[in-house]
Amino acid sequence: MRACFILLFLIRPAFSLEMSYSLIDIENSKVITQKNSSQEMVLASVSKIFTNYYALKKLGAQFQFNTSLYYEGAIKENILKGNIYLKGSGDPYLTSQHLNSFVHHLLKLGIRKIDGEFYIDDKSFPFSERINSLGLEDQPDNPSFGALNADFNRIKLWQYGSETVAPLKHIKLTPKKVYSHGLRYRQLPSPSVNEFWQVNTEEPKIFSEDIPTRHASYFTAELFRGMASNYGITLPSPKKKSLPKKATRICSHKSLPLIRLSALSLEYSNNLMAESILLAAANLETSSPLSLKDSAKKMKSWYQKEFKNLKFKNTSFENGSGLSLKNTTSSQELAELLANISYDTFDERSFWSLLSISGHSGSLLKRLHSPEYAYHVFAKTGSLYFINNLAGYILTKSGKKLAFVIMTADKRRNQLTSENSTKNKKLRDQSRGWYRTSSKKIDELIKKWISKY
Repeated sequence: MRACFILLFLIRPAFSLEMSYSLIDIENSKVITQKNSSQEMVLASVSKIFTNYYALKKLGAQFQFNTSLYYEGAIKENILKGNIYLKGSGDPYLTSQHLNSFVHHLLKLGIRKIDGEFYIDDKSFPFSERINSLGLEDQPDNPSFGALNADFNRIKLWQYGSETVAPLKHIKLTPKKVYSHGLRYRQLPSPSVNEFWQVNTEEPKIFSEDIPTRHASYFTAELFRGMASNYGITLPSPKKKSLPKKATRICSHKSLPLIRLSALSLEYSNNLMAESILLAAANLETSSPLSLKDSAKKMKSWYQKEFKNLKFKNTSFENGSGLSLKNTTSSQELAELLANISYDTFDERSFWSLLSISGHSGSLLKRLHSPEYAYHVFAKTGSLYFINNLAGYILTKSGKKLAFVIMTADKRRNQLTSENSTKNKKLRDQSRGWYRTSSKKIDELIKKWISKY
């Protein structure tokens, strides 16, 4: 038995940690300590600090997305002789509850049937089938996005006995033995608005789980159509068409103000929120929608103009969420930015206050939660396989206010860029242990800073 234990220990992958950090005193902008601070590192979800600050400065704290329902024609004997239009502007926090309210407005008008078409207008906002090509295709945090989004563009699946079922009729599921190295659901090409997914019978299922939709606007429209059907309102299959000028507005939903969306984006690290926020800000003054990649480039240019002394030589963006290996910065550049913006406020809400609090909220709820460290760290986490970052602010025991960035990585991350395989599945499994160990090392360093400075 002892020989087996020794053998297992010897073949266990060695823990390695590439670390970069920078700690700056906010009051005098002096660097207190640093390590590899000019090294370019992958940002992961720490990107959302850049994204949300940029959007708040460009759009303002009270900016709201708008989703509206219109009709054209005449209503007679509970039948609309005309068309229904659903128009969006990129709201990332539209939910089934909001669509349910839209249905109630149809009922209030007496509409039970449409003798015409159901159109969606999604031309005002960029569309993409996924945020990034990174990762497995069934990851729910990598959905499509567009002018019409609902329930974070995640399809809810249930286990009903031995069968996997979806609540929407345009989602077609087929059980299939798929040798896919950890992939639970595989999407098949579709010539229509329907989405076809293979359910991997080789992978264990749970009672309720999500997969990403690849057609955000159609998904939202089908969700609205299905809910209307439950109330006895028959809507045709959705088609795309621009809203005519003479259409009559039935109702609208305004999103939460941007300051609230930014707080949610940072606290819960929602990728769809971050991308919609970036796109809204970058496309504010454009005649035609910019792509996600072009919007990200525009954000970098803005930072270079607004903070000329920082330069951001090691900073680049491919998107706003950080679901990318091309979103990079150095700990020095980000720490200097955090020090510069620490007292900025938006409608009297400080940017600092939008971050998770150690031992209290968001991704820091279960970290640094002992009485002497809780409420001393205000930060954003960022992680991908073999990447683990933390950036924000520290209140030391002596009362100093510090801006900090800690970025860590393991070279095994590079191996995961190849085609999915059994080896990659093992690497993904190994990364969970690596993340726990690297988080402990990050937290130990922060504890030292809180006590020492």
